Amino acid sequence: RSKTGAPEGMNGKRKATCPPEESCEGPVKQRRVRFTKDLPHMVDMRRMRGALDEDQLADHLEKYLMAADNETKCTVFSDVLRCIGVHVYVFPPSKILNRNFYTIVTMGMSGTHMKVPNDIEDKKDYSRAELMCYLPADWKLPSMLTGRTPDEHNPSEEDKRCWPFEMLRSIAGYVIETGAWVADSHGIPRLIHSNDEKQWVAAVNEDGETVPFIKGSKLTHTVLLEPCNEREGFSQLTLKRSGNGQRSEDDSSSSSSPPPVANDKKGSKVNFYLVIPVTTAEAQWKRDVGAARSIFHIVGDRRINANIPIDYVISPHRLCSVVDLNWPEKLSRELAKDLLPAVSSAMTPEDDTDENEEPDEPGSDLEEENHRLMHEEVSTPPPNHGS
Repeated sequence: RSKTGAPEGMNGKRKATCPPEESCEGPVKQRRVRFTKDLPHMVDMRRMRGALDEDQLADHLEKYLMAADNETKCTVFSDVLRCIGVHVYVFPPSKILNRNFYTIVTMGMSGTHMKVPNDIEDKKDYSRAELMCYLPADWKLPSMLTGRTPDEHNPSEEDKRCWPFEMLRSIAGYVIETGAWVADSHGIPRLIHSNDEKQWVAAVNEDGETVPFIKGSKLTHTVLLEPCNEREGFSQLTLKRSGNGQRSEDDSSSSSSPPPVANDKKGSKVNFYLVIPVTTAEAQWKRDVGAARSIFHIVGDRRINANIPIDYVISPHRLCSVVDLNWPEKLSRELAKDLLPAVSSAMTPEDDTDENEEPDEPGSDLEEENHRLMHEEVSTPPPNHGS
């Protein structure tokens, strides 16, 4: 480990710190996000936590995302001035690992114990998490974390490079300051930090519409998914040792590293969620029918299925699968085809029917079953997206 606290494989360095937070005033209005507010001292405590155990988390990420052909290029972007305690680890593409994209992962959100609802089974296993996303191999990395909201009309070149980093950090910051629970299939609008209200709010324009993450893009919301494309064992880390939160004198004096976390969290679990930016129409479709009958069918790995409308790797200017590609209607037809054999097999000649009974309208059973499937709750999602 280096004196900064970064793994040796990360070149032992952290990028420059971000500038002071810019004001959110201007053409972007602020809409309050509903959450349970904590006492100010609780927020301050959360701000200082950082990752649950950065050493173990970094070792876990290196195991799955680092190889001989990318380890010298791995980087840690640090954040100090915003005092959120959320850094970003960057893992470049690797031919050895068959990864033709950047992987960026937050480091700091797992120090917050999220308020998981009591009706969630094994709730303690889902109370801590970090976030990640994939960027194209030709993505130009920022020189630092900007810590600001990109200008809606004239974003800088640095904003164009940094917005996915700030997308992850805004969700992490929201969780740290509120203790709100985020998990697989959860949807979140684009968030900005209000200097006036001192809290995270949804970014909306004068018409009440959510503002895209960057000019020219249709992406306004995010959906969290389990990273199904990663190797087995990646998505959830169980801490193997307890930490006393102590670093060496040199390490603790580093201004670019968050304060250590004092804990005895052996056995605690940290989940990793893949953040997929989506359009407003896609977010609404998910709310209407559920992720299992929308997002799970349209997000996937285009290296495996070239026809999937939303790739795991972020494409800022992609088409909307709802408005431009009409996927809700396509998926409805596919569900109907899948149901047809089951409905037909149930209609046998031996059925006891009244000869004088009027037959049902053609296709009524199919339509009723399709409607039921499109609206019922599903507790167990399919194992892979885009299937």
